Amino acid sequence: MEIKDIYKTNGAPAFVPDPEYDLWWAIVSEKTGRAMQIFMQARSSGRLFEMRKEELIRLKGVNEKTAAHILYGRDHWNREQVLEWMHKDRIRFVPFYDPLYPRRLLQTDAHPFALFVKGKLPDENKPAVGVIGARECSEYGRGVAEYFGRELALAGVNVLSGMALGIDGISQMAALKAGGVSFAILGCGPDLCYPASNRKLYELLQNRGGVISEYGPRIGASSWHFPARNRILAGMSDLILVVEARGKSGTLITVDQALDMGKEVMVVPGRI
Repeated sequence: MEIKDIYKTNGAPAFVPDPEYDLWWAIVSEKTGRAMQIFMQARSSGRLFEMRKEELIRLKGVNEKTAAHILYGRDHWNREQVLEWMHKDRIRFVPFYDPLYPRRLLQTDAHPFALFVKGKLPDENKPAVGVIGARECSEYGRGVAEYFGRELALAGVNVLSGMALGIDGISQMAALKAGGVSFAILGCGPDLCYPASNRKLYELLQNRGGVISEYGPRIGASSWHFPARNRILAGMSDLILVVEARGKSGTLITVDQALDMGKEVMVVPGRI
């Protein structure tokens, strides 16, 4: 499915790409939580950049606080600085209308306006499995995560996860050790290693897979980023595999999001 088939109004394009301001919108919309909804009403990021407060507030999803954030982001925008950071850290900017934007993700209702990528994006022609689970996993969980990370990689599957401690990072490291590829979806800018203790994995992923985020360079991890991050992981996966999870956890948020998207979810039993 092409982007023109997803976004059109009476047969006409429903938006106007604006490379000069799309990078600005991708970064400033980080705190709105409604980047695509707001963008599609304005039809271009350049128009959003030029709007006065009264015009912004008329848009669905924009209140006083959101409008103030957008205006602050406009008044303090330094495109050259951001481009310098991206060049230094080899970060690619992939807006939703770019042919490289993941098709699986584009076909979900809550896809981000753009992605910031270090390394590669998953091969669209290969299946993708999101392996997720508890940070404080058991030895059994560790062994299962290693097994599935390795076997999926050997089968040519893209292994996706969140690079977190525990199940996420274990499965991704196992995939890389098996000679496969893996991709991390972060809740911070792709130039930041979070958690810092997974530095080795972070470096390997950039060379043997990719690090992907909807957040731009120098944007740190925040609590509200992770539920949002999880929808990207679910959207980019054909299947979600849960190894271990607590009753209330980010893992189960991802499961709910995946089920809402019509994705298949599999769960490892207490003992295989």
